[in-house]
Amino acid sequence: MTMTSWQLSLYINDEAWNKLPKHYQAVVQAASLAAHVSLTARYDARNPAALAQLTASGAQIRTFPRAIMDVAFETTQQAYKDLAA
Repeated sequence: MTMTSWQLSLYINDEAWNKLPKHYQAVVQAASLAAHVSLTARYDARNPAALAQLTASGAQIRTFPRAIMDVAFETTQQAYKDLAA
């Protein structure tokens, strides 16, 4: 089984975004949402079968400890702030 991972990111500088006419902002938002929904639907459709295959092969699915997830979230938020600046 071939697994493909999709990741979509869009970064727009606040100053540049604010200079865009509202109708251009709406186009960017609509296109971004459409891409997100399309990619998410593909992932969600394949995820259950992939997890079943992994667990059938002996993989154990576990959650990360909350402390690790909290640090990852805060670090990600800081990275987004740095990119936006």
